[in-house]
This record gives sequence, structure tokens and C-alpha cells, in this order.
Amino acid sequence: MDLSGKVREKDPALAHAFGSRLGTFGAVEHFTHKRRRAATKAFFSQRSIDNLEPSSRKYITQLDKYLSAMYHADTHVCFDIRPVLLAWGTDSLTGTILGQSRGLLQDESKRREWYRMYDGMREIWPLVRRCPWLIPMALAWPRIAIPLARITLPKLEVLLHLFMDMNKLAALKAERTIVAMSKEEGERATFQSDVFDAIVRSDLPECEKEPYRMAHEAIELVGGGGATTPKGICDGLYFVLSSQRIYRKLKQELTNEIPAGSVIPAARKLQQFPYLNAVIKETLRISRVVALRSAARAPTEELYYNGLCLKPGVTVSMTLSTAMTREDIFPDPLEFLPERWLENPEKLSAMERYFVPFGLGNRSCVGRSFAVMQMHSVFAMLFRRYEMRLADTDRARDVDPHRTWATNEPHPSSKGISISILAIDRDVKIVGI
Repeated sequence: MDLSGKVREKDPALAHAFGSRLGTFGAVEHFTHKRRRAATKAFFSQRSIDNLEPSSRKYITQLDKYLSAMYHADTHVCFDIRPVLLAWGTDSLTGTILGQSRGLLQDESKRREWYRMYDGMREIWPLVRRCPWLIPMALAWPRIAIPLARITLPKLEVLLHLFMDMNKLAALKAERTIVAMSKEEGERATFQSDVFDAIVRSDLPECEKEPYRMAHEAIELVGGGGATTPKGICDGLYFVLSSQRIYRKLKQELTNEIPAGSVIPAARKLQQFPYLNAVIKETLRISRVVALRSAARAPTEELYYNGLCLKPGVTVSMTLSTAMTREDIFPDPLEFLPERWLENPEKLSAMERYFVPFGLGNRSCVGRSFAVMQMHSVFAMLFRRYEMRLADTDRARDVDPHRTWATNEPHPSSKGISISILAIDRDVKIVGI
């Protein structure tokens, strides 16, 4: 049953899960989604992401600076790396994609508040899912909604402030782009500086370029990319560090490919490192970061599956994590085995078909290239520059999914992904001088 290339609508319950009815993710109707996605297609292309990589390296440098400060040769301090990576992921995405970083890594109070909001969203997620009108209504009357949320749902208050921040940022960026376009004398710019710039320069109607509408796009990007990539890296850290064989094999490849005195290469080059690439693919498969079911419907045609006729408008969905843990496709599916991507060429085609961490079709993750670039760069930095070990981290409690909102999350009693840094190789640079 082919769900791509034809008119397909998203299930409203899924589309409005974040309260962002006006974003690309929030678009139910097929052609509305197609227009909005087309507006940012060039910005999220592989070529554009390659151009943005130097900017994203700035935030990896900040992450490295934070981790270096946590290294103490005598005491080997243990710390939970989840809030740190969440802060880095949010800073990197907002700085590189939205054009203005939230500065979480450099401000401990902001970092704690952000993690509190992220943690709190897990608790109010069922309410937001079942009351999709809640956030739009609150945003329509913020002067009433924010004080009320402060009393009744304080964790929702932080989210409402984020919406308002994105609205202000969208207005600022739109104004700058309009001024820049007036000076270009009719010549279209060859480089889009951020996603707001891409939307304002697009062929979308003017109502789609209003700051309030673009703020919904920003919220979707922050909620999606700012949380999912850090979660995947956290899980990958656990799986690699929990196996000395995998850890040493990965570290050996990175040491051979990135010798002392050199600079960590661009992500395109890193993707050519066989074992690093296998580790990242296995991380994306087994971490099962995205929890939402991929639900769509054909509004005007009948679909047939195994002899069953599905009438127009019937919702069809798949769970990405189930597809990536099929035992007939991935033997020992819950075991972290990077070698499966290197040693089974006869099964590789089938595995690639069911490897869907970013979804499928025209509703798949728009930021896939950005996420892959980030993961390769951060993994290379972590495992080439640092010697690390796990500390009081348990897979059943701290890694495996027990609850869900936008991402799969560990048990409520989780203590995080605790690590200690044993050594740093300062002869390997993240950026050239």
C-alpha cells in the first residue's frame, strides 16, 4: 500500500499534537502542507546544511568547553549529560536554523529552566493531546492565560512564553529580510540565512509570512529537532560506553582517521567512516526516539491492504519504533550491534527499507540532514577527544522507553545518563584556526 506521491492528509490528532496548527507539521490538508514545506525545502537541502555546518560547529565548541570544565584529573566527577545535551541541541538549532541562540549552555539558570520545561511537558502532554484547543486559545489571550497558567499549570506557562518569544523573533527576522530584499534590486539572494528568511523570500501568500504563523514553524522545529537529536546522542553514549568492545573499536577508527594535531573533519567526511556511521545508524534504530505514530489518510480514494478495502478518510498509521525492531529484519532487535550494518550485505537492502527514524514520504522529518550532520560531528568530538565511562546508569531505568510524549522517555525514576570524564586529547581541534 503506497502512501506517498498522492493526496494524503495528516490525522488531526497528530498534526495538532504541539498546538502548532499553523506550522508545516500542524497542516492537516495535503496542499497546505505541500506549500509550506516547499517554502523551506531549499533551506533544509543537503547543500544548504553543508553551508550551515561551520555555524553549527560553534555550538559544538561550546559543548566541548562545558565538558572540558567538567574534567577533573583527580576526582573524575560524575554528572548527568542529558540536560547538557538538551541545552546544546536547543542552542544549536535556534542559533543555526532560527538565527538566534537561546544561550542555554552558557547560562546555568536558563539551562535548568529549559530542562524543567522539557521535563514538565511530559506531564502535561496528555492534556495538550486531548485538548488541542488549549494552546491556541491561550495564545489568543496571553495576558489572561499566562497568569492563569502560573497558578494552575506552571509548566504550561513556560511553553506559552516560548511561543511569544518565537513570535517576537519571527517579527524581527521578517523585518530584517524585508529590508535586505529592498536593497537587492530584484535579485534573489543565493543564500538563506535562517528559516524565517527562507519563508519571507518564498512564494507563499503574505498571510503565511505573518510572524504569528512563522512562530508556529519555529515551535515545531524547537520541539522536534531540539529534543530528538540530543535524546538520540544520549542513548548512543550509553550503548557505546556500556560495551568496551564497541567503545574501543569506534575510538580506534576515529584515532586512525583523525590523528593528533588535526581538525575533526566535516560531517560529509565523517559519514564515510564505516564504523562511526554504523554506530550512528544503530543508535537511531535502537533508541526509537520518535514516539508519535505516523498517521495519514487518503481523503478521496480507496486503499487496499492484504485484500482489505479501506474507505476514503480512514486513518492508516505506523509506529516507527516497531518497524525498526522487527526480529525478522533485525535479528536480536534490542541488542546494540553496529556490525549488523557492515557484516550482512545480503540483508542490508531489507534493513534499509525498514530503517525509518525520520519517517517516510513527503511528511518525513524536514530536518533530517541537519540531524545527521549534528550526530556525526558530536559523536566524533565526544569519542575522539574524550575518554569516558558510565557511572550508575542502568538501561532498564535510564534508557529503555517507559513513557512517551514527542519522544520516548525512560522510567520516571531515571537518574539520567551519568558519565565521568577520564581524559581529554587536546591535540584534536573541533574547528581550524
